[in-house]
Amino acid sequence: MYILVMLLMHKLSISISSIGNEKASTTKRQKLDKGKSGKFKHPRKMRRFDKGIGEASISKQPKLDEDKSEQSVQPQRSRADEDIIIKGSLMTRQKELYRNVNRMTPTIWHKFHELDIADVFTELSLLQSKKEDKEIQDKSTCTKKEGRPTSLTEALEVIKSTDSCKVLITGEGGMGKTTLLKYIAYQWATDDEHVLADKLLFLINIREIKEGKSFLELIMDEIDSKEIIYRNNLSCDSFNPVERFLVTHDDEIIFLLDGYDELERNAKDPIDLFKKRELRKSMVVITSRPDNTADLIKYCDVHIEVKGFSQSNIKKYIQNFFRSISEIEVGKSLMKEFGLDSKSTNWGGNHKEAFELCSSPLLLLHICTVWEQKRVLPTYLTDLFKEVICCILNQYLNRAGKKSVINNFKRIPDQYISAILILGECMYEGLKENILSIDKYVLSNMAKDKELLNSALELGFVYNDTPANPGKEEMYTPPHKLISEALAGLYLSTEIQKGSSKVEYEEIRCNEYLNMTRMFAIGFLGADADKLLKPWLIIRASNYCSIVQCLKHVKKENEDDILVKLDKLMSNDMKAHSEQMLESFRSLINDGRDISSAGKGGANLLYIP
Repeated sequence: MYILVMLLMHKLSISISSIGNEKASTTKRQKLDKGKSGKFKHPRKMRRFDKGIGEASISKQPKLDEDKSEQSVQPQRSRADEDIIIKGSLMTRQKELYRNVNRMTPTIWHKFHELDIADVFTELSLLQSKKEDKEIQDKSTCTKKEGRPTSLTEALEVIKSTDSCKVLITGEGGMGKTTLLKYIAYQWATDDEHVLADKLLFLINIREIKEGKSFLELIMDEIDSKEIIYRNNLSCDSFNPVERFLVTHDDEIIFLLDGYDELERNAKDPIDLFKKRELRKSMVVITSRPDNTADLIKYCDVHIEVKGFSQSNIKKYIQNFFRSISEIEVGKSLMKEFGLDSKSTNWGGNHKEAFELCSSPLLLLHICTVWEQKRVLPTYLTDLFKEVICCILNQYLNRAGKKSVINNFKRIPDQYISAILILGECMYEGLKENILSIDKYVLSNMAKDKELLNSALELGFVYNDTPANPGKEEMYTPPHKLISEALAGLYLSTEIQKGSSKVEYEEIRCNEYLNMTRMFAIGFLGADADKLLKPWLIIRASNYCSIVQCLKHVKKENEDDILVKLDKLMSNDMKAHSEQMLESFRSLINDGRDISSAGKGGANLLYIP
């Protein structure tokens, strides 16, 4: 018995020993095959087992390793090859992005009704001057010389042929500068034969530039460079290859920067691109209103002034508009009113201010609509804009399928007035900083409820101008700066009539960006314009100047009453200084207006002997 037990124990110990030796052998082999990465690698030559699962599994492993080896051993791309891949990826991305900027919604239509820019873009009147023209002018005379007429195609050819060309495009608000840049971007994205087809284009709203951001960082923020790198298996050393490409190939980049006048305080100034302090070989096009552009003009290679519609385009537009509604004779009567029916150069006739508005396509559309409905155009600018406001509201009602028509400004329903005043308040806050667009979020904080907010955005005074890139704030812009200034003036006049403490009288008087807003406020106040001027009755030369300048915008029929009211509001100290004030007024009043009749009853303020 004991012998049998001992034999069994002996066999068991041999089996255990054998298993232990095999484990040890395997562990040792694994340690030998462990590479620097910490992963196990199979040796190139492996011993085969003759039997069992080991033979089947091990025999397949060398083939797998061969596959992996074939995948990892790839010819290394040259930097030039990688640059071609990067540019191609960026071109594809940008073209996909800018194919979508062709959609726009005119304010007179429903928000879901979009137009193609290519269908509505009309050649603008452009004036072009080059740096050499500017240098000749500087040497010869101090008088500003107007540029020569040009076309968009010709201007783009000049830009293309000038190394690292820096271009400034100026024009008043609503003249089509933004549409012009969007049109260029859209044409670049859809036309393989475009004059700038080989360039890498970036369209940027200047108001989106934030403090501390370089233009290279702005681009990198918009680009998913990791996707480009991983998708194309690009080599990554200490530098991002996409960023390296943009720096070393900056001569292949063209920036379209829109709205220099809306640059935020402390933000990166695009003039650095003009001065070649960053991406020095890149082409740069900047748009701006004419204000405060002296430095940009100094450093630009080409200056293009956008003049909106020319006289011939205005005439053509009027003809097309009234032909489309089968009212050809009515169109002829408007052309006669503007003096466009003859060879005379007295364009505008008795409506000089209205005719100036016609250079803006959308304002011209409103004027045509007002003429269609009324057959008359007011000569006083505020009265004209009252008609334009009614026109916009009637177009809104028509879109909504409502048969009611608003024929008188004073009869605008309260719910629409409330929406207009909310817009006016938001526009006023923006205009103080020379900003035309409004942020929906800011407007929503001013509106009492969502219904009022939606009404303000849908009436037709603004259109959706949200940047193409996702994740940005939702922005809205009026079709013309004067629309914004008129609504801001209406808002101020309403607050002044109420005696609201929100009115910033000194801000209104001094802010240079509020010139037209002041004029509209005077117009909407009418016979009560003295309520705006009363707080300015202080013995100070600048205050005298402000009062006189505003009096020029008072409607003729209200002049005498307002002058008498102001005279009664004068303090004794002001009356004591009346002679000095009169001398100041004499130097400022240059329109020959006879206001001596206002001196009845001792009108010391404005009586001129």
